[in-house]
Amino acid sequence: MAKKKFWYKKMVCPLCESEFESVRVFSNAISVKKRDIFLRPTYQDVDPDRYSLVTCPECYFTAFESDFDKILDTMPFVRLDMLRNSLARAKQNLTLNLGEDRTIEDSHNIQILGILTYIQADMPFKTAQLFLKMGWYYMDKNDLENAAISYSKALKQFERAYAEDKKGEHSDGIMFYMSSLNIQLNQFKEGFKWLERLIKEYRGSNSHYIKAAQELWEEVRGSD
Repeated sequence: MAKKKFWYKKMVCPLCESEFESVRVFSNAISVKKRDIFLRPTYQDVDPDRYSLVTCPECYFTAFESDFDKILDTMPFVRLDMLRNSLARAKQNLTLNLGEDRTIEDSHNIQILGILTYIQADMPFKTAQLFLKMGWYYMDKNDLENAAISYSKALKQFERAYAEDKKGEHSDGIMFYMSSLNIQLNQFKEGFKWLERLIKEYRGSNSHYIKAAQELWEEVRGSD
């Protein structure tokens, strides 16, 4: 008997109050096959990144499941109005597939909607994550120009996130992605500065970014 991959969660959109069901992925259906030197994962079967965001099919409001019910609570009215207008324009231009059979193109469109939300919510860490994944999308299409633009935007948001919370729970990951993005953007001096800082500050800890940083250092230095 085949293992079930998906389930459906009943949701209520906090923006337009529509009720809908969102496709979710069973955790035991997710298996990482490998990660590249920049920690981008390749999955054995289901790619959970295609389903990590929840989208209202009526108004296109989109956010990570953990934020979906509460992200609008503290958003100023002006930003909320800007979000509504942005989503209305997006609805005219984007065709969404919110079912189980999502393609990488579907995922890309959903990530665009997520970025609209997190920019207005002024949450740089999660905005950075979405721009990073957008960069992966363009890399897969061999669109190096748009990949570089997305990586640059991700880097700026990671820098903001680090400045706001230098010793927070995500600071080791933020430093790793600041270093790796700088390296991928051919800003090697800045990239190695952050690698060195990460290794120094988290040496002896159980951070899995330490090993990744050391491997990235050796890989890039070895190819000089």
